[in-house]
Amino acid sequence: MKIDQWLNSPWFIRILALFLSLMLWANVNMESGNAPAPIGSLPQVSRSNEVLSNVPLKVYYNQEKYVVSGLPQTVNVQLEGSSSIVKTIEAQGEYEVYVDLQNLSAGPHKVRINHRGFSDNVTVKIEPSIVDVTIQEKVEQIMSVKVQIINEDKLPEGYTADQPISVPNSVAIRGSLEQVQKIGFVEGYVDVAGATDTVKMDVPLKVFDHNGEELKLEIVPAVVEVKVPISPPGKKVPFKINRKGNLPKGLSIQSFEVTPTEVTVYGKKENLDKIKMIENIEINLSDIENDQTLEVKVPVPEGAIKVSPEVLTIKIDVENEESKTLTNVPIKINGVPNTQGISFIAPEDGLVNLTVFGARKLLDSIGPEDFDVRLNAGGYSKGEYEIDIEVVSGPQDIRWELNPSKAVVDIVND
Repeated sequence: MKIDQWLNSPWFIRILALFLSLMLWANVNMESGNAPAPIGSLPQVSRSNEVLSNVPLKVYYNQEKYVVSGLPQTVNVQLEGSSSIVKTIEAQGEYEVYVDLQNLSAGPHKVRINHRGFSDNVTVKIEPSIVDVTIQEKVEQIMSVKVQIINEDKLPEGYTADQPISVPNSVAIRGSLEQVQKIGFVEGYVDVAGATDTVKMDVPLKVFDHNGEELKLEIVPAVVEVKVPISPPGKKVPFKINRKGNLPKGLSIQSFEVTPTEVTVYGKKENLDKIKMIENIEINLSDIENDQTLEVKVPVPEGAIKVSPEVLTIKIDVENEESKTLTNVPIKINGVPNTQGISFIAPEDGLVNLTVFGARKLLDSIGPEDFDVRLNAGGYSKGEYEIDIEVVSGPQDIRWELNPSKAVVDIVND
């Protein structure tokens, strides 16, 4: 048969195509290094033997009642099965290794480690498979919270950290009796580096034994809210209470006590240097009819940030006013360089009487020496003049009347 007749034959074309396909298949398998499988053989299924290391061990028990010790935190799990199934298990992680202690009482026990979530087509082996565990009754101890301030030396210049305030200021520590008996203190830490205002933060707590070693015990609550007030530079300054008005007629102040006696002002140092006293604190005596304790707000001076305390407590005791007369109180002369050139005409001896009014206790304790009585002769030339007499200073909470209230003097020097 001629070649063109072969090429036109359908059977020839079919046989040729089959031959070329076999050649191509053989070539591909040779390049990939795989020998052709025997005709009629089944596909081979690869198997794998893998170890899952450090698998967390889940523990089921009554956590409100018991404390468990002795169990490892992790175990190793060996898996044997087809490679595809093992790899799927590793990738998905939908399995659990656990011990169930829920039906066990307090005491030592040997328990088997169980598993779930693995395919039925793999063999699972756990190492260790049996463990020793001790179950103990849980006890509770209430401990106060100690807050440590760190980096206080890194506050801005002049700023100070005040006493930390913890809410709550005590927590419950739970564990076995043996563990709880080791407790030394409960502590948290607040970093105040660079702070210029009150630091507020949630602080996790830790439990330590008496040697400072941390104990892994349950803390309720495990986090507390802590506030650390930060104070700017400050200095103590005096203050003055300005009394407005008068007590109702017939009453006098027996005692006038202010607490505290100083106020601390805070702010920049250059501003604090200018503040010498707080003067604009006022009370109205007209409103006081009996013994009273007042709370008066302290104003913040110009240039300051705040004051401490912000309120003064003023305790005022009053009683019925009484009087007594101080005799022979000397008159001093102001305003002339040489008082030898001035003589008194009236009162001739240069002495006055002073009637003082106040609480009996105060009156009993004062005398003429407690008053500074003066007249001002400055600006007068030679001659005879009538000049007002003034009480320049006297005890507080006392009022007075002069008799006489004027003096007649003769000035002989120019």
